[in-house]
Amino acid sequence: MRISDFGFAFVTGTPRVFKSIDTPYAPLMATGSKVPISSDHPAPAQLVDAKKAAEMLGISIASLYSYVSRGKLGRTEDPDTGTSLFGVQEIQAFISRRDRGKRPDRVAIASLDFGLPVLESGISTVEDGRLLFHGHDAAELASQVDLETVAALLWGLPTARLETGVLAEIPSGPFRTGFCGWLVQEAAAHPSRAFWPNSDVLHHASHIFQTAAAIGTGSPDGRVAVHERLAARYGVGQGDVDLIKAALVLHADHELNTSTFAVRCVASTCANPYAAVLAGVCATMGSRHADFRAALDIIERYAVTGHYQPPQAGAVMTGFGHQLYPQGDPRARTLLDGLGSRPHLAARMAVVDDLIAQVVKETGKLPKNDFAMAAMVHVLALPVELAEIIFTTSRLVGWMAHVLEQYALPALIRPRARYRLVVEHGD
Repeated sequence: MRISDFGFAFVTGTPRVFKSIDTPYAPLMATGSKVPISSDHPAPAQLVDAKKAAEMLGISIASLYSYVSRGKLGRTEDPDTGTSLFGVQEIQAFISRRDRGKRPDRVAIASLDFGLPVLESGISTVEDGRLLFHGHDAAELASQVDLETVAALLWGLPTARLETGVLAEIPSGPFRTGFCGWLVQEAAAHPSRAFWPNSDVLHHASHIFQTAAAIGTGSPDGRVAVHERLAARYGVGQGDVDLIKAALVLHADHELNTSTFAVRCVASTCANPYAAVLAGVCATMGSRHADFRAALDIIERYAVTGHYQPPQAGAVMTGFGHQLYPQGDPRARTLLDGLGSRPHLAARMAVVDDLIAQVVKETGKLPKNDFAMAAMVHVLALPVELAEIIFTTSRLVGWMAHVLEQYALPALIRPRARYRLVVEHGD
């Protein structure tokens, strides 16, 4: 049974027939129906598109779809175009409820968890279930260009030709250990950003990128694209190199996620780019930030037992269900479709297919990027560290774009805390 049977509309390949599933989330995944996404929200008479709905609510389009995924707003599809439409009356009623007795402190708290936008950025966004880099669909870019080209796009460079200065000696040991150690040394050796023109920042951005690539690939030759060097190091066959390239492109940026916000906070102090990127790498070490090892454990455990154990109530669900993508993570769609299109990988991919089918049936949640990356290293029989190398090397392209953007702003990112006095009672 293919992944597409469960509602994935893939970017590449021929269109497939979608199969309905008998779960509470079936309306989210079936494409043949043009009824409101939730039965709790009747079909409205007056409709607006996603852009207008977000403007009415004063939020980003990503936040709008977060509201939909949490059942706060209904959504209808245009029967001809498939465009998302929203009821004006429901939006107005929601605004009235939301703004009634609104407290600034509670608004701020809500914004920190997939809530209201807290910063303006022109680098990437999630819109209508798509991840966009400077207005370009990331899934489409993944089939057309390499990571170096995306770096040029996000950094505002005319070509993909980056600095090729590399390390004299590539450190041995795990990728994160070597890269973080190098970043610490460089952060201490360079002054704050206040002394650098923008052209110098771009030079250092490229230097950071090429160093991460050299450590991750074991090759200092910056004239060779990162995906080709990674494929050579890990023995990926020529027919599967495009999977590595796609994974790199798809993870170049993802709006204001936790690691990127950490990078921007550090950059707002005018710390140098090495210090800012180090903050981002540290944030990725948490189990709630793209935990590829945990996702791979789920796949390998299922391969042995044939059983998926859902997390306990209140626990984080690894690898499935992204709040910004109620109809499925496009990064996961692209990678899983690529894996599923290769006959020589069919036997190992069958385990992944069966696991997804069981999770969707039991939870209604669709795979997201960390599961797809874990599936890729499982199906290709590669070490999980490769997923971490791909993610970090790719994401620092976005981090540096955010560093450049943050340096142009005068404000220090410095939110306030709502003080809560803890009183200890004695005997």
